[in-house]
Amino acid sequence: MSAVSARNGQTYYVTFGSISSVNGYYCGYENSEASAATLQFKEVPAVVIPEGADWENAKVYERNKERAHATYMPYPSTKAMKADGQRYDKPWLDPTGANYLSLNGTWKLRWSEGAKPVLLGKDDFWGDGVSTEGSAWNDITVPSCLEMNGYGLPMYVNVDYPFEDQQPYVRMKAGLKNSVGSYRRDFTLPAGWENKRVFLHFDGIYSAAYVYVNGHEVGYTEGANNVSEFDITKYLHTGKNNVAVQVIRWSDGSYLEGQDMWHMSGIHRDVYLVATPKTYLADHYIKATVTPGSTTVATGSAATSVDLTVCNRDKTAAKKTVTVTLFDPSGKEVKKLKSDFVFAAGDSLKTQTVDFGTLSNVKLWSAETPTLYTFTFSQSQDGKEEEAFSLLSMASERLTLVRVILR
Repeated sequence: MSAVSARNGQTYYVTFGSISSVNGYYCGYENSEASAATLQFKEVPAVVIPEGADWENAKVYERNKERAHATYMPYPSTKAMKADGQRYDKPWLDPTGANYLSLNGTWKLRWSEGAKPVLLGKDDFWGDGVSTEGSAWNDITVPSCLEMNGYGLPMYVNVDYPFEDQQPYVRMKAGLKNSVGSYRRDFTLPAGWENKRVFLHFDGIYSAAYVYVNGHEVGYTEGANNVSEFDITKYLHTGKNNVAVQVIRWSDGSYLEGQDMWHMSGIHRDVYLVATPKTYLADHYIKATVTPGSTTVATGSAATSVDLTVCNRDKTAAKKTVTVTLFDPSGKEVKKLKSDFVFAAGDSLKTQTVDFGTLSNVKLWSAETPTLYTFTFSQSQDGKEEEAFSLLSMASERLTLVRVILR
């Protein structure tokens, strides 16, 4: 092979050789073809690298998880939502009267540690009829960190890993161990949820976890500090049910979590169930482009729209109406819009936009004047309201902190 230099027009020829001192090869050039090497290339079969377990496989970081969406807490009606006055005003509080069941509290736990994580099987742990009686099981409060309950040691890591840097594999360094926390508990399905869609919601599990319900493997997640949500509708039955979770402390996801902090593990944030209609308002996205006023930055105009996504997972023919209403900080209605979602048999997901146009005399949000506007979303079928929920949401960079009420 040869190349002509753009600088001096000289032709150079490629050569290569070995460097025994560093056990490697070099590539250089020669001024004559005679001293250059002749290279021959041969096609060879691709090398197939066997994939490891999920927690050591960069291609697998979730299985059967719900898509990310705006947070919501569904109530059976607007009346029930407004009756929960404390959470209506402070949506970070636990709800009362919502289609919600907290799974916080006492769970049963089996814990093990070693050079590699060892998962328990169906007969020993996640099967439908497994007993949690006996000395192998202990009680643990959820949410909490395993290490703060005496299961393993908290580890402060700054710029290093507790395992060898051989992505995606997790090979613990000398003297350090991986661990598995196997959690299980029973719960009773609330009356009236038999014909609803039910989601199992984790606010945080560190680091990787398998989820099981009533003897069925539901899914897998590695989003340690992110929400993990699973549709468990088809696994539930009336009365007593059970949920089991196996949590692996260190996974290939831990390579992304090598931050300057204390590292612990377990179900460390809230766990709960929520129920929605079978076809439901799954997501919303409020958008606003703000133009500050010419005489004051306290008011301006805002071109505002809302993207609505309705999920019809069972793919049945259905029609849903979503009404979106905007209220100003005093509670006065600014504008109301409707959008009909018509699903033919086989349709599963639709996204539509309601456009409020450009709103004038909008009171802009600031740290000194954190103005709140209220959006209400009403999903109904044949004129009958089906659910209600509320939350806080940032609408845009300078408009306002928008308080979103979905009903």
